[in-house]
Amino acid sequence: MSLLRTIWPIILTQIFTSAGVGLNLTVAALAATSVTGTDKFGGLAQTSTILGATVITIATTHLNHRFGRLTSLRLSLFLAVAGSLICGLAVGQENELRWILFVGLFLLGGGTVGALLSRFVATEKVGNGKHASTAISSVLFGSAIGSAIGPNIYGIMAGLSAEPMRLVFLFSALIFAGGILPLL
Repeated sequence: MSLLRTIWPIILTQIFTSAGVGLNLTVAALAATSVTGTDKFGGLAQTSTILGATVITIATTHLNHRFGRLTSLRLSLFLAVAGSLICGLAVGQENELRWILFVGLFLLGGGTVGALLSRFVATEKVGNGKHASTAISSVLFGSAIGSAIGPNIYGIMAGLSAEPMRLVFLFSALIFAGGILPLL
């Protein structure tokens, strides 16, 4: 079986995941500023995502030992889908529910974890032999593609909607879900 046939689902997942992460990095601080009404919380957006990635990494590490890396990858992307949906609901809220944006951003850390974890899933699929470095580089190439696409989606969404941030987060959920599909 050829190497690419073995890891193509992981490469496709990485393209989707990197696009979702790049898109969310583009709008997270803008969303935090918009939702809170002050620039003071702009940095808290990225902090929430990094803290989420840290906690999700610890959780998925424990899952790796029991159920394998593929299960951990699926879970991290599922959490990113949930985080995107929560962020989409939080944007535009003019009441006490604004704080849920940061819960959503915390869960979006799953996208970061998924982007890092997928290269290890690829090596697990091909083994640690001579194909491991090719598998990692192929997945990283997928990351480059997704990272180039993701941030540019906001510009497209801004032209389509009066509330582009809400649309972006909802589209982000679809992107992360698209990353899960090849893994099923």
